[in-house]
This record gives sequence, C-alpha cells and structure tokens, in this order.
Amino acid sequence: GALLAAAASLARRAANGDKELIFMATGSDANSLSVTNNSLVTLATLGLRRHVMLLADGWQTCEVLRAVLYGPCFWSSRMLRRQPADSITLRKFWDFRFRFYYIKKKYMALLVEGGYAVLQADTDTVWMHDPFRMLRLMRDASLVIMRDVGIANAGVVYARPGSMSALRLLDEVAWRVQLLQNHPEIVARIVPFARPPYYANSDDQTILDDVLVSAVLRNRTFLGSTARFEASTRYKPAGP
Repeated sequence: GALLAAAASLARRAANGDKELIFMATGSDANSLSVTNNSLVTLATLGLRRHVMLLADGWQTCEVLRAVLYGPCFWSSRMLRRQPADSITLRKFWDFRFRFYYIKKKYMALLVEGGYAVLQADTDTVWMHDPFRMLRLMRDASLVIMRDVGIANAGVVYARPGSMSALRLLDEVAWRVQLLQNHPEIVARIVPFARPPYYANSDDQTILDDVLVSAVLRNRTFLGSTARFEASTRYKPAGP
C-alpha cells in the first residue's frame, strides 16, 4: 500500500498531468551521469523532457543532477545499499546496476497499476524520434519489449494499463529479482540438482525472458534464467 501510494505520488509530480512516462534510472559515477545527461538532452530536443521520471541511487545524486535536470529527480529508501546476500552472481558482478534491477521493475509495475503508460529505458538510449507516436497506434499490445539475443532486452520495456496479464508479468519479474538477490538458498527448491554455493542469477534480462516464456506457456519456468546457470556452474569450473 505505501509503496503504491509513493509511486503514484512520484508519477503525478513527474508527469505534469500526462499519463505517459519515460522511466529511467541512474547511478552516481561520472560515466552514468554523463550518459544520463546526453539522454536527457536528446529527449529535450524532441519535447519529451517533461515525460521523464528519473530514479537516482540517492538524494546526493539528485543534487548533482539538479542543475541539468529541468525536472524532478527521485530516489527510494528501498534501494539496495549493500550486497544483500552471498551468491556467485553478486560476488562476481555486484555493482550499481544490481541496486536498480528490482526497484525499477517494481515501480514500473506499480505505475502501470496506477494508470500510467510507462516506457522504461536505459539511460544510454539515443532518442531520434518520439516513441509514443508509434506506441499509441499499437492499441492491441499491452507490452512492447525490445528484441535481443535470447528473447527480450530488459533495458527498453513499454507497458500500458488495462491488462492484468501484463501487470502480473511485470510484477513477476520484480518478484523473481528480489527473491534471488535476497535468498539465493531458494535455488535448491527451484533446481533439484543445484548445490551451494548457488549462482542465483538475478539479472533482470534473463529473468524477463523466463517470465515471458512462462506467460506464453501458462506454466512457470526457471529454465533459462536459473537452472541453466546452476548447471553451468556445477559442470564447468570456470562458470557460465
């Protein structure tokens, strides 16, 4: 309840009366800030800056960005501040990206539930045209996701309100990410042959692929995002 209310409040401030949002997230390092600024500049040239809802990793980052934002910047106390558990994934790859994997997908689901059409995009996106003009014409699609190796790219995802199936899909991605980030031991219940230490993959892109397959099959699967990595870790000493 509190998280949903917070999302709705943030969206009202960011959207300035619009029901279409471009949802992005940035860290505080120099490269992230530079890339974010470039994306905001290209959005401004298209008249889309007012649609942007920018999520930062803390209030300090918002302060740094305030001079170039020309709009609100948000941060969440639910953002991960430290590595939440000991999995092979987090040992090897923990960086600021993993702080955002859950909160981005969870807030996106809550914003769609609140009646907003949300285009979640990575900050390294270069904006050449207004994407909403085409997305508005795709009335029969509740979800539009960028294609990538495998199935989908979690860095560019559009969702519009009105479909419970789409909403459940977004929420499932967020749920899986936080589950595997915080409780790698759950892998033993998902993958019978897995043994500790667990890889416990919590990358949002491979998880999104499995959730899409689960939705199509109407049968929950963890084959691509969880079982495959546990098998690779067990049978290849060098890992995936």
